Amino acid sequence: MVESIENYTIYALIVAGGKGLRMESTIRKQYIKIEGIPLLARTIGIFSSLDSISHIFVVVPEEDTDYCLENIILPYDLSKKVCLVSGGSERQQSVMNGLKKINEYDNPQIRDIIINKDRYRDGINKDINSINRDGYRDDLNKNRNTTNRIVLIHDGVRPFVDSKTINSTIEGALKYRACIPVIPVVDTLKLMDSNGFVDGIVDRTNLNQVQTPQAFELDLILKAHEDAILANFFATDDASLVERLGKKVFMTQGSKTNIKITTQEDLLFAKYIYEISRHPISNLMALTN
Repeated sequence: MVESIENYTIYALIVAGGKGLRMESTIRKQYIKIEGIPLLARTIGIFSSLDSISHIFVVVPEEDTDYCLENIILPYDLSKKVCLVSGGSERQQSVMNGLKKINEYDNPQIRDIIINKDRYRDGINKDINSINRDGYRDDLNKNRNTTNRIVLIHDGVRPFVDSKTINSTIEGALKYRACIPVIPVVDTLKLMDSNGFVDGIVDRTNLNQVQTPQAFELDLILKAHEDAILANFFATDDASLVERLGKKVFMTQGSKTNIKITTQEDLLFAKYIYEISRHPISNLMALTN
């Protein structure tokens, strides 16, 4: 039986802390524009438009805090729901930083922090540390609601995720505690030996390509990340950390247009997706045929 979403607080954690070396661009890939709007702004805007999303935590490189605020958050009127978080050296660390901030956010002393240009310049970490010094830290675990929180972890450079995919992953997490969107693998897959020759074929019958957002009960994904840190275990996606705990992760249908933009070729495809989205008649037919 699916839990009622009204009984849950839904957070979005958008990870945009990467350097984007494969893009070979003079700016980080999350700030590249499509038709005048940065990829990251497009991504945040989708989650911001959904009433089900309570707050959005965006993880960016620490040195990009001012840039992101002045070029992404404020110009596109995204400050109402958004909190910026400093990222780490690797994606897994960046996600953990974001999860910690979400966990702390249930403290009412922290919840009322309002982002604005003047106050935010020193970073949200300064505000939270100040609150902790005032003596609220010891009450965090006692006062927060630890059972009714879902977090959606999403790549900042997936700007074409749709509300159907988002809502489907939320529903899956409400029912199964963990849910990820996937699309079936359609290409033929072959193994390669050490000399570059074919070493067999992979049965693709049950193979799927994983996308984001990946949705989890907050306490579950926090434990998964904490255990991974202790074991010095690294994975390419968050669901793998939950699976490592022996927990089941439900898969729901993703979307072909929910691409991750990491190379110049991806950027060309992204511009194509944007163009066809402007013509309702040919919209998804061009991608599904």
